[in-house]
Amino acid sequence: MNGKRKTKIPKLGSPAQARPTPRLDPITNPLASAEDFLAQSPSPLTAEQVIFKPTEARFFKPFVKPIPAPNSKPEPLLTSTATQPVHHPSQIWKYPTLSEPLSGDPETNFLYDRVIEINGMPFQRRSDCKYKFSYYKCVDEIDCIRNASPIEREKFPLMNEMNYFRNLVLYDLWFFVYFVMKNPLANHPFIVEACKEVENETEDSLEVWARDHLKTTIISVGRQAQKVLNDPEKRIGLFSASRPLAIRIQNVIKSLFESEFLIRCFPDILWQDASKEAPKWSESPEGGLIVKRKGVYKEATISSWGLMEGMPTGDHYTDILMDDIITQDYQTPEIIEKVCNNFDMAENIGTRDRQITVVGTFYRHDDPLVYIMNKVDVETGAKVFKVRKKTATIDGTFSGPSAFLPEKALKRKRNGNVYFYMCQQLLDPTPRGKEKLNRDHLITVKKEELPTKLYKFMLVDGAGDVGRRKDRTADAWAMMVVGVEPYRDDHGISRIYILDLVIEDMELVKAQQMAVDMYCRNGRILKLAIEKVGMSTTEIHLCGALRAKKRFVSLESGNLQILNPGGRSKQYRIESALSWPLSNGKIHILDSVPVQHSERLRMEMEKFPAWKDDGLDGLSYVYDLLKTYRFGDIPADEKPESFYDRAFRQAQERANKYGWIAV
Repeated sequence: MNGKRKTKIPKLGSPAQARPTPRLDPITNPLASAEDFLAQSPSPLTAEQVIFKPTEARFFKPFVKPIPAPNSKPEPLLTSTATQPVHHPSQIWKYPTLSEPLSGDPETNFLYDRVIEINGMPFQRRSDCKYKFSYYKCVDEIDCIRNASPIEREKFPLMNEMNYFRNLVLYDLWFFVYFVMKNPLANHPFIVEACKEVENETEDSLEVWARDHLKTTIISVGRQAQKVLNDPEKRIGLFSASRPLAIRIQNVIKSLFESEFLIRCFPDILWQDASKEAPKWSESPEGGLIVKRKGVYKEATISSWGLMEGMPTGDHYTDILMDDIITQDYQTPEIIEKVCNNFDMAENIGTRDRQITVVGTFYRHDDPLVYIMNKVDVETGAKVFKVRKKTATIDGTFSGPSAFLPEKALKRKRNGNVYFYMCQQLLDPTPRGKEKLNRDHLITVKKEELPTKLYKFMLVDGAGDVGRRKDRTADAWAMMVVGVEPYRDDHGISRIYILDLVIEDMELVKAQQMAVDMYCRNGRILKLAIEKVGMSTTEIHLCGALRAKKRFVSLESGNLQILNPGGRSKQYRIESALSWPLSNGKIHILDSVPVQHSERLRMEMEKFPAWKDDGLDGLSYVYDLLKTYRFGDIPADEKPESFYDRAFRQAQERANKYGWIAV
């Protein structure tokens, strides 16, 4: 040993109670005590060096300035009791206690068969949770630090309770959510794993989680607050559909930054009395939250904005968080388009290395989140946002086991409105097998398979002129020629055949020309039906255009009919008219119909009622037209042949072949 005597490191004060103190290894436990780390080092280091330059532990952060031990002992933030059940504030969530058998080692029994309390929050380890750190060992280390003598505190100025908690807050998001935010629901395997994924995310991400799965708590509040504590120079912009929704998130972060626990852990970042000391600490549009920071910026540390109103001008944020950018109250196509456009604009108000996180839940197939999910890089074609979906069931199926919610609570949601359950919990408005209008039930036929006798009707569902209105976009035009077999089945339904179809966004003049061409190329049309909503004059223009082609249609002659909703909602009219015929093979489409239009109709069926429905709207009016027609039963040649009919037919065939004497 070169004749040198090893320096003896003084032991920190042992706990008052007689119990084994665990010897922790920094390689297996990154939060090992400074004393044990020093004792195992090849050459003695100071406590300051251990915290500033850890050898194996990478979860410590070099502090901007050391936090000395408090002169007076504050109220303890940590307690540990012997075996006791955990009583959470919410009795709805009852989790099992430690289920694995205890070993014969008294040290192990003491470490895990007990309830600890940090920051007033009781905790008992769940055997099915893989926590980032062993909080029982952390408690024992802090207990040793707390009972250190004044000499040891002077020798190791950084070894104090607050520094230990500080590192846990900075590098363990689950610790922040459970012990700092005091959310008892977080002690669940789903939340433990979700926190690990979120805190390690460095890319632009789209977080689509089921409702009631703590996505706002973890991502919008916990993770953003943790970012500020790690780097007070951060400027985070919170965006929601409206500014009041973003303010609600900001207020939760504000209350956390005013909590005694965080102020004592981060006196170099958080204000003692923020309302008096902080440059900005309000909800006003010019306000926000500003923590202690070195740089001078025009942006607040935390600021809130509405994506549809009050967008910031001239600000540049290091992090952009968007939560609930669309809500149930904002579902019109015009608002959805505006949200998508404002989202694209918001991407330009970040710094060069900004990170964007979008949090939400699907409402419909043309939801802005779908638009964000499908954004691709122009050069590489790769997805711009990393998508993370967390459904309410483990396997994402309708009746699968619950991932987080109690089975009873998930069953109540499943037994409610199925459409809301599929959107909000399964993150898919129309899972296959649950569609109201199944696209696979639309039968494709060839021209030679068409019945010889068909009554042809032409339907036009107008959309107005594209760009004529500045406050909204026009719907697509839908026009079709439908052939109806003039017979009824036992349920009084006739088979219909879509012979020609166009569903397209177009100008009014082009739409009228296409309608005239369709009418002229499909032979004899029994009746032209045009939807009239409000003050539209589509029928007048079409009749005039057809008159120029020597085709005369009018209300007086009976070959023109005006269609109107009749007080029925569009969704109800479509579903009630098409659901039964489609499910029973009564609706066909000719294979010569252009693929883009037939696929558009099938897409509307698949996504109904969450997407566009221009083609379905026009098709549903067919059954309004047929109410004025009294079709007969199935023709005789298609009915089952009776005994007497068969005998008569066979006699006729013999007479034709062998003469009348053979009968």
